[in-house]
Amino acid sequence: MKKVDVIVLLERFQKIKTEWANKSIHIPYDSISKKSLFELSYHAANNVPTRNVYVHIQPGDEEVGNEAIFYSPTEKVFIDIVGTERNVEITLYAEEESKLNAIHDIEQKMKTISQDFKKRSANLQNQITKTILVERKIDRVIHLAMDKDLARNVYGGIGEVRERGALIPLIRSAENANVVELAVMKWMNTAFKENQDAPFPIEKAKGLTKNFLQIKDWLMKRIDKSFTAAEDELLKDKSEFIKDD
Repeated sequence: MKKVDVIVLLERFQKIKTEWANKSIHIPYDSISKKSLFELSYHAANNVPTRNVYVHIQPGDEEVGNEAIFYSPTEKVFIDIVGTERNVEITLYAEEESKLNAIHDIEQKMKTISQDFKKRSANLQNQITKTILVERKIDRVIHLAMDKDLARNVYGGIGEVRERGALIPLIRSAENANVVELAVMKWMNTAFKENQDAPFPIEKAKGLTKNFLQIKDWLMKRIDKSFTAAEDELLKDKSEFIKDD
């Protein structure tokens, strides 16, 4: 994935909001909390190559103002997700109007997963939203690496992915979870050995980005499966996930 500076992307987004064609959908909360529906929307609008260029999450479950902005380098579109008082608004911006129809794919996925989410136990609902949070943390690591951020920030971002993932049975019980954990640990050690006050080396950033895109793909598939698979099988911890003593 070609590096594009996040500041440039955000500046570009503010400009194209008034210039590009756009189409919005509105997802009602119904019986789902504001934060949970926002997290579900984040997952539905996301894709493996999609880059998260901005995210703001409010602390409470029922607060408004959550927002995420995606840029798709393959489709060259922006997606803005905003949690309002009455619903989650998802807007797709595209220079070519023909690409606006992709918003209906997101809408259909949201209808499906939100209905399936309601049928899950409270425990699994909680784990799904926490796993999507890990998805967001993976996106952040990819962003930091692509932007050649300081090694200390890359190290901290990877550490968040590891620490949060190690606490979620939905992740621990997934096939190849131990392999993913070892890969995350490898990159933590790599980042730790770098000069913490210097930018993360570009040659290593390429390898990290490639590996974390693979991890993102693995995790997103796990989340998709969690909406319909048997709960006892989903939460059965059969991995050798590494935990601190």
